[in-house]
Amino acid sequence: MQVTGLGTAELREVPEPRPEQGEVVIRPTTVGICGTDVHVLHHGALIDPDELPLTLGHEFVGEIVEVAGPPQRSQYPALGRLLAPGARVTVEPLVPCGSCLACRRGRPNRCGRMSHLGIWRDGAMADAVSAPVGRVVPVPDALDDTQAALIELYACAVNFVDQGRVEAGAHVAVVGAGPVGLATAQCALAAGAATVTLVDPQASRRRFAAAIGLGEASPDAAAARAALDELTGGQGASVVFECVGAGPAIDDALSLAAVGGRVVAAGIPTGAVTLDWNVVVTRELAVVGAFASSWSFARTIDLMAAGRLDAAALVTARVPLDDAVHALNDTARDPRHCKVHLQVA
Repeated sequence: MQVTGLGTAELREVPEPRPEQGEVVIRPTTVGICGTDVHVLHHGALIDPDELPLTLGHEFVGEIVEVAGPPQRSQYPALGRLLAPGARVTVEPLVPCGSCLACRRGRPNRCGRMSHLGIWRDGAMADAVSAPVGRVVPVPDALDDTQAALIELYACAVNFVDQGRVEAGAHVAVVGAGPVGLATAQCALAAGAATVTLVDPQASRRRFAAAIGLGEASPDAAAARAALDELTGGQGASVVFECVGAGPAIDDALSLAAVGGRVVAAGIPTGAVTLDWNVVVTRELAVVGAFASSWSFARTIDLMAAGRLDAAALVTARVPLDDAVHALNDTARDPRHCKVHLQVA
């Protein structure tokens, strides 16, 4: 399924990828539709129009069908599996250069020369996709395909919680109850947070959050602040995650933080945003960015396998790859849905 122009996507016959040295070819079985896919298709976000057509898809699970060179082990030794034909895997879709200062410091998600499956190179909404072997991650039998196709989303959320430095017993707030916000809320609870207060203006999202066990979400920051004040004796949240990427949501996040609290900006804005810097200064808030995943796939897999993350609860629709265009144009933009999965095989 390829984006061919702004707002235009179609199923096309293309040559199967051939792996270059250090790459594998994977046959996807389940591919998740991410909000980024929708933004790329309908708003041209992140992409260069001159590089179209582009195959979308970066949240997926599949089976290795070809390896260029001898089988290799995963970059996560604890997972202990060879990356050889027949191996069931997922992929860290961010592809760093490996040589810049950020990469040498072990922060590949900060690489200034990165590529990314489904954004700057062809992704997994296809019968086959190639990926660098160093970004391929084995999937244990304990996880089914629904869970495995959500590892990338939850690995990002684990990184967000790392950046938030969530401590046991913390009162946490999450602005935005879409897939990213819900995954972040679950990961914060898994990290030991005592409570998570969700904020979202969409009633359908608030109902869904309650249905999957995340409690009653607030419709706005004022209601959320009142709930937090009751929980914390008027202090506010020690950590707030902003998972929308819009100016008003960032303002909401700042308003929910306790004095000396930490605000994690995880939502990606589509343009410039403004914020009240006086609030940051006078309340001594620490505002930090958090982008993608960072060495968090193995921990995410462990959390899922241990039953501490209910990833499958986020999936509200499964459709065949043949219906991918409709799913991107309609299903994934329907507020009644959370995560939509494409079944490739």
